[in-house]
Amino acid sequence: MPRGVAIPELHERLFAAAERLLLRDGPAGLSSRAITAEAACAKGVLHNHFSDLDGFLLQFVLTRFRNALDGMAELPLRAGQDTVWHNLSAAAAALFQPPVLAAHAIVTHRPTLAARLRQSSGHHSPSLADLEHLVVTYLDSEKRLRRLPPTVDTGPVALALVATIHHLVMSARTHGVDPHETFDRVVAAVVPAGPRRAAPSAQREGTAR
Repeated sequence: MPRGVAIPELHERLFAAAERLLLRDGPAGLSSRAITAEAACAKGVLHNHFSDLDGFLLQFVLTRFRNALDGMAELPLRAGQDTVWHNLSAAAAALFQPPVLAAHAIVTHRPTLAARLRQSSGHHSPSLADLEHLVVTYLDSEKRLRRLPPTVDTGPVALALVATIHHLVMSARTHGVDPHETFDRVVAAVVPAGPRRAAPSAQREGTAR
């Protein structure tokens, strides 16, 4: 390994290698030797920077979970754009990406990693409460923009959508379901259709708040 390489860059190089192995060979294909070989690093590099393989995989899983939450966090910013159904579907897609589903597969495959994950400060994958808050915030904004009926109870709708996301993330790899298609059907069932765009006055009101 050349000297002077920043540790964050090395970590991401190893994470990217683990992700390729995981998507290609599944959780059983992950070993310290396989990861460093895939990353074209010296065999001992992984253990020089992480306590052991589970310590490395813990950080890998957490980074993929956090990246997914970052993608979902943009949902409230889309209020007033496109359609409500499309915005919800696009936001959830960040949680259905192969790296996120694969990260969950590692946790299921390695009980020792699952135990460490529960003890870590970032063990939520990502936090279901955070997801609910994001969806409620978004739906409330769309109500103010009159793109959803004022009678919509956004709390239970958000709970239903997040529960669906959680179920699909946990089962997609093991049951071969298409999470995108299934989630879209649930959105259509629980979120009332509204106009494509808000009235100008309502849009200004939503922006001002």
